[in-house]
Amino acid sequence: MTTQLLVFGVLGVLTTAYAVWANRWLFGEQGAGSVGVIEAAFYVSGVVSVCIGWYFNVRYTHHVGSQASYVAYTKALFANFAADSAAQDYIMVNVVLLPLWTVVDGRRRGIRSPWIFFVVSLFTSLAFAMAFYLAVVERQERVRRRTEPPVAPRRWDGHPIGRRPRPDDAGSSYDRLPRSLSRTRWRPAAARTSSRADRSAT
Repeated sequence: MTTQLLVFGVLGVLTTAYAVWANRWLFGEQGAGSVGVIEAAFYVSGVVSVCIGWYFNVRYTHHVGSQASYVAYTKALFANFAADSAAQDYIMVNVVLLPLWTVVDGRRRGIRSPWIFFVVSLFTSLAFAMAFYLAVVERQERVRRRTEPPVAPRRWDGHPIGRRPRPDDAGSSYDRLPRSLSRTRWRPAAARTSSRADRSAT
């Protein structure tokens, strides 16, 4: 174990611990409770990824010695055309999409310090950071479902599914119809039939 690997390992643990501490309201007694099945699957996937990745990282560091660095590691990814294709994909996901996704989505969900998950990926692995973030999202969703009242499914115009809008519905699409259509669009079939009969009688 080299000093560089030791420093990276400590930073990986510290950044992961900070992510848990920043979102401790999800992990406490008043949070999401025990670990669920989906959350456990994320944890297992992340741990397996970081263990396999660090096995190869240790071998790489001992192989190149003092030349080991982020720059040398990135250059080594582009060994042939097949590796080039996979490497550019990995870099785009890790450096661009992961921070955008976690920061934007995390702020919308109320997750604190969402940027930390990108920092975690620099010292652990991309898959571990993604799995860890998804596990936190899973806990946040369980808290939200428990604390917020259920919301009935809605139509495109905002009205509950299974009931047609009525003329007295506030803000309904009925209010936005032209006057010629708003008089008849939501009238019952019996009323429309009787109206036609009255007009024919006169």
